[in-house]
Amino acid sequence: MNTPSRIERDTLGEVLVPAEALYGAQTQRAVENFPISQLRFTRPFIRALGLIKAAAARVNGELGVLPRDLAAAIETAAQQVAKGDYDAQFVVDIFQTGSGTSTNMNANEVIARLAGAHPNDHVNLSQSSNDVIPTVIHVAAAELVHHELLPAMTLLHSTLREKAEEFDDVLKIGRTHLQDAVPIRLGQEFNGYARQVELSIDRVRLNEDLQLHPKHVLGHARNEIGDQESPADLDLDRKRLVKYGAHGLGPQSFPDGGGEGPPPSPDGQLSIHPSGAHLSSRHCYDSSGMLGRPLVLAECFE
Repeated sequence: MNTPSRIERDTLGEVLVPAEALYGAQTQRAVENFPISQLRFTRPFIRALGLIKAAAARVNGELGVLPRDLAAAIETAAQQVAKGDYDAQFVVDIFQTGSGTSTNMNANEVIARLAGAHPNDHVNLSQSSNDVIPTVIHVAAAELVHHELLPAMTLLHSTLREKAEEFDDVLKIGRTHLQDAVPIRLGQEFNGYARQVELSIDRVRLNEDLQLHPKHVLGHARNEIGDQESPADLDLDRKRLVKYGAHGLGPQSFPDGGGEGPPPSPDGQLSIHPSGAHLSSRHCYDSSGMLGRPLVLAECFE
């Protein structure tokens, strides 16, 4: 039985797309080009992708590079994607183009059809797969750390502490280098396990707010020909993502005298640079710290 289909067109010509699909030609071509593993992106990733698209649409509307009503429609559709209403429409194999372009376009096409917008000119405005996908990975990781990893580690720690108390009067032979050693209480041994987990929790919490490093934010890595330029820099604030329900995205911090990369902008914003210019490998930022945006490559060498 043939699946009903419709004809979509792109620069390569016509392609048949399932009639009920919300995605378009580029997604369908990716499905046909990458029939590799049958593995698809999971809920945390798609949720983060929707959050990023929603936040970007709002900022584009605020800057006036998108009409307010169109920006609002894109934001609403992206929030529906983040919520999980359209997970079945994300059909591209996880093994695909290196930058994740196919999945970025999958999202753009689905959101565009829902919002009555253009996937490239509107939904993907001032963005690139080269930085959308790494940012999505960081947002998804931060949320998983907040919702799943830390609660599980906290439960493990408390359970080990309970067992340490329960086993405190149990004596056993210690073991060192696979040989018997001096006696030790089993409770002491479990206290050691608990302490290891406690230190691991501290390390995770220290890094929980570093999931969005400045070198993994939107607009820094585009290398396409014919990029559309936007008349203004576009700032995506962490607070916008938190507003949509993202967790684990607190203020940026770096260890004293250590850590790689530049300091955050004074307002804690993620900067989106839509001009298509590149940052230098040394993460060139305004030395005064007041500009609050990445410098384009030419400025790095002035």
